[in-house]
Amino acid sequence: MRVIVLGSLEASLLCLERLIDQHSKQSVIVGFIPHQSETPFTVSRRAVTLAHRHNIEILELEDLSEVDYDLGISLMFDRKLPPDVVSRPPSGWVNIHIGPLPRLRGSHSAHHAVRLAP
Repeated sequence: MRVIVLGSLEASLLCLERLIDQHSKQSVIVGFIPHQSETPFTVSRRAVTLAHRHNIEILELEDLSEVDYDLGISLMFDRKLPPDVVSRPPSGWVNIHIGPLPRLRGSHSAHHAVRLAP
C-alpha cells in the first residue's frame, strides 16, 4: 500500500515517526506534505528532515493529483482538501483532527477550543 502523509505540527511529526518505524513490506510512505502555513506550532523543518532521512518525497498540495497512492493520512493538516483529492485514493483518507468538530473547524482548532472554554 502506498501512503501519503500530510501535516507538520508536533503531534503530526510524532505520528509520522511512528508510521516510519512501523511500516512493513505491505506499505510504504511515498510522499509527505508539510503544513502550508508556518506558525509557532509547526515543525516543518524537522518533518522535512525526517522525510529526507527516510527517502520520502516532499510534495506540494497540488502534486496530489499526479502521485499514485492508495491511502492518505492527514495529521492535523492546515488545509481543506478538494473533493477530487478526497475521492482519489482507493482506500480513502484518515483525517486526524484534534479540535471539536464541526464547531471549531480549521487550523489551530484545539487552541481555539481552549481559548473559548468557559
